[in-house]
Amino acid sequence: MVGAPRRLSSELLVASDQERFFPPEIVHAVGRITLGASTLEGRIVQAIGIMLQADDTGTRIMTVDSQFRWLLERCRSLSRARLSGSTCIDVLAWLELAERANNERNRVIHAHWYRSVWKDTSGRGGYGAIKLGGASARSTKHGLVESRAPTSAEELDRIADELERVATQGEDLLSRIRAAFG
Repeated sequence: MVGAPRRLSSELLVASDQERFFPPEIVHAVGRITLGASTLEGRIVQAIGIMLQADDTGTRIMTVDSQFRWLLERCRSLSRARLSGSTCIDVLAWLELAERANNERNRVIHAHWYRSVWKDTSGRGGYGAIKLGGASARSTKHGLVESRAPTSAEELDRIADELERVATQGEDLLSRIRAAFG
């Protein structure tokens, strides 16, 4: 029947089934990574807005749908052009930390997460994540590079902690950026 909803295979992972396939601590840690990165990106957007001396609407217009790399580059350029002394140096150093933290986030969020038919001791299927890209671990015959993405709760929590730490550091720098335009 044309237009009838298709029934999805039980093998497909859907959002409501995440904890059936992934331990809750993994789902929680990946969520923390996502929220930490979003907070960090928001701090960078705020810094851009302050340096442009734009209101919230103007800042949103300038940055909506922008990729993280673009935001970093704009913030770096504006910092070099509009800030001086230790504030400029500290903001540029913070942006380096932000870039590194976001690269770790990308290894997790853009990985191909999978589940295995093999069960672990809790009765769940095994799981893992592989990051395909263009420049890190081993090349495949198709020119892609494959590397393991972090999958332990400890690794994922470390990444989330770093994103949160860098975002908090950004919050502290925002007051110094504001003061420069005081």
